[in-house]
Amino acid sequence: MKKNKGFSLIELIIASSIGLLAIGIVGSVFLSGYNTANKRSLELMLQQDVNDVLYLIKQDIVRAGYNSDSDSSYIISGASNIVTLWDTTSSSSLSTDADCITYAYHDGNKQYLNSIYTKSGKNSSGHSVKILRYYSTTSSGVDITQKCKDGESALDQNMINVTYFSVNESILSSSSATSRLLTINLAASLEKNSSISTAKSVQVKIRNWQ
Repeated sequence: MKKNKGFSLIELIIASSIGLLAIGIVGSVFLSGYNTANKRSLELMLQQDVNDVLYLIKQDIVRAGYNSDSDSSYIISGASNIVTLWDTTSSSSLSTDADCITYAYHDGNKQYLNSIYTKSGKNSSGHSVKILRYYSTTSSGVDITQKCKDGESALDQNMINVTYFSVNESILSSSSATSRLLTINLAASLEKNSSISTAKSVQVKIRNWQ
């Protein structure tokens, strides 16, 4: 009668090593795919948030100078243009690399003074972040001195850090009218992972209501 033999210790060690190696390779591929998909998801979320806020800013700026009660443009008291660009560090007006944009419009019931600007602050975790703020008021008697006041955060400051914001102005002239073109640049990164970042820009033509 033939005696059956089992695996030797060496064979068992070799088989176990090959199995562990295969499991390690499969696990590494899975984790790599998971991390890539998670990073891509965060990138898309950040890009969507930045796109959304730029779209809302553009839609609002299009109203700048609108005056339902008159044929002429509505200019806020103390301003010389429908839209004014500012440097918040010196409170001086600019035409390029401004970090605050101020404008107004009147819808027949209320005057709206709006400002979009960046400001350094802290999130709920106490971390220093740069915030894109949106300030709006309909108070009576508002003027250009109320620009760039504390407003609502346009992006979630607990998740997103604004790394760059600027507004540049250029003049558009034709034989019939002169208008202005604004280029708004916005760059941001995730507060907990600065390697995930995005930079977007949008152009807005200021309507010549006059």
